Amino acid sequence: MSSQRPQNPTIAPLLNGTAPQPVRLAAARGILPLPQADLLEVLVALADGKDSELASTASATIVSQDTTSIETLVRADQLSSTVLGHLVKRPAMPKSLYEALIGNRSTPAESIVDFAKSTSSGALLEFVALNQQLLVQMPLLIDAIVSNPNRTPDAERRALETKREFFEKERGAAQIANELRAQGKDAAAEFIEKAEFASSIGSSDTTRPEPVVTSSRTDNPSGRPTLTVPDPEPKSMSP
Repeated sequence: MSSQRPQNPTIAPLLNGTAPQPVRLAAARGILPLPQADLLEVLVALADGKDSELASTASATIVSQDTTSIETLVRADQLSSTVLGHLVKRPAMPKSLYEALIGNRSTPAESIVDFAKSTSSGALLEFVALNQQLLVQMPLLIDAIVSNPNRTPDAERRALETKREFFEKERGAAQIANELRAQGKDAAAEFIEKAEFASSIGSSDTTRPEPVVTSSRTDNPSGRPTLTVPDPEPKSMSP
């Protein structure tokens, strides 16, 4: 995910390191007359930079910023994905600000995974687990929730439900299709891979044809279980 927010050209020297050191230090202290969104862009760049003095100063300045103002900018999509990704990984911020950051489409999914691994808030893990689209987009987020010792039962349940619904069923269908292809039954494999059929594997829907496992040594000298699938469509009978 990436933000489309245009960058203010006046802060470019501060971002690329070409501004004089005294100006960069003033920026790290937050005393340059910059709009809040631009100031955060500069502070994050300095906090993540290689100059340890500037990084420490900028990080402290971020902590001192008004979180209500930051949340307003987040909800108004006024911050870049770089700033959003940095902020969501910072500790000890208000719950509502974390929720705004997690819910913002421009916040990098990888940063939300890092947040889910480290947060001590079970309530926020529940909030993340409710975002099924995000869990599907970034499966590592499911593991991050489940492995966090601060998870709540609801957060774990929702994460595991999404895993079963979107990944384990799909993997089961793929395994069946691969076995059929190994038997030279490409048409049956393609039938299995159709989304409508694959989504029913592992469910209680009995209206769709299901593969049958057999292990007859008469038909299969190797003795390995084989799969047979009903024809996708009924064959017409000859008159």
